[in-house]
Amino acid sequence: MRSLACALVVGSAVLSSALAHADEAVEQNELPPSDPVATRPKSAPIDLSIMGGLGGGFSLLAGGVGEPAGPTAGTFGLEAGARFLKHVYATALFDLTLFSGGKQSAKSVSAWLLGVRGGWLTNPEGFGLFGDLGVGFRNISIADTNGTSLTRSGVDVLLGAGLHFKVGDNVRLFLPRVDFAAGSAGPAEAHYLFTLGLVAMFNYDVGRRTKHE
Repeated sequence: MRSLACALVVGSAVLSSALAHADEAVEQNELPPSDPVATRPKSAPIDLSIMGGLGGGFSLLAGGVGEPAGPTAGTFGLEAGARFLKHVYATALFDLTLFSGGKQSAKSVSAWLLGVRGGWLTNPEGFGLFGDLGVGFRNISIADTNGTSLTRSGVDVLLGAGLHFKVGDNVRLFLPRVDFAAGSAGPAEAHYLFTLGLVAMFNYDVGRRTKHE
């Protein structure tokens, strides 16, 4: 009888353990599936910045523009474009250059340029270097005191280099910016324009994430 009682006790313990494991398995199977949206890894942000702003500088003229224009000029411009692939940028620009009067002429000389350029910048999120290459169409206007004007036009090759840095999240400065333009307008001799200035741009990072994301 004692042996039978022991067997019953052992059997009851084994049965209780099996039932407990079965209940745990059922509860695990009844758990709701995980949310696939919550567990989905976040995609990398888009590496694209939209830029646009104003620039200006002091220019020196070498060569000629068809008239004895003064050797100094002021240059002002608009520029807009984008940065992509982290380090590459491309912009379109419009510049207006006002030359000083020549010693032997009462005529005034001005020029505008419409062009494009592309370049490379280091450390796009901070302080770095940049360099770019471009091409533009330059139109030169020569006017005298009688109101008579003459225009000449041609293609310029554009080179630029300097330093850049971001101010906060939405401002990028190209300062200083050194530009060199070479070209000729019609039958005039070749001209070379050196400009030292700056460009201030509004910078919007398309793929920027907010802090709570």
